[in-house]
Amino acid sequence: MKVFNNTGVYLYDIGSWGSGDGQLNGPIGLAIDKSNLLIVCDPRNKRLQLLTLDGKFVTKVEGQFFDGNGLTYNATSSSGYLFVADFDKNCVYVFR
Repeated sequence: MKVFNNTGVYLYDIGSWGSGDGQLNGPIGLAIDKSNLLIVCDPRNKRLQLLTLDGKFVTKVEGQFFDGNGLTYNATSSSGYLFVADFDKNCVYVFR
């Protein structure tokens, strides 16, 4: 993912292609939570990744919930909930 300033000048990349921590394969559905963490759906790696706004890996959520490639979008609420849409399973996961 490429980051630009408000005038369109390229600043830096977040992540690179791959399956390691901080690497992405088909990123989609970006959101920023109230702690200023970037939450990225990483469907081909079957996980969510949380990164700082300057691109440093923080943690990931993977496992039983995300066993397909259907992660598409996520959103956060002001009360701290995270909503994640799974296109393959026709559902929305809610995390707190």
